[in-house]
Amino acid sequence: MGEKSLLIGHTITLDNVSFSPNVRFSPALERCRGALWFGSNEKLSNKQKLDPANIDKVIFNPPATIVVFKDGTKEIVKTHQEEFDPEKGFAIAMMNIMFDGNKSALKRLMKVSIEKSGLYEVEV
Repeated sequence: MGEKSLLIGHTITLDNVSFSPNVRFSPALERCRGALWFGSNEKLSNKQKLDPANIDKVIFNPPATIVVFKDGTKEIVKTHQEEFDPEKGFAIAMMNIMFDGNKSALKRLMKVSIEKSGLYEVEV
């Protein structure tokens, strides 16, 4: 099975992992499922990228978090003037995909959500 370390500077590979709780695949079938993307020019849609089965690996290399997908595309996020947090980096990378790279819409949603919570005001 692939690496599963969350240590900074390490890589998580998701080969041979089934994310469906009701279906179990053999390791050989899991490898074949991931290999289907090799040689294909077809890129994953943003909706498909949100499926954990389509994530090839996640690289935590401060200040960057890099999510590599089975089709070879990458989503890269970096910290700026703050401490590196691998969980936050991965979450923001996936949110960027959900918002199709529209960072201003993502920031507006975060600002409104935080202000509605009453915790504190946020300047964007």
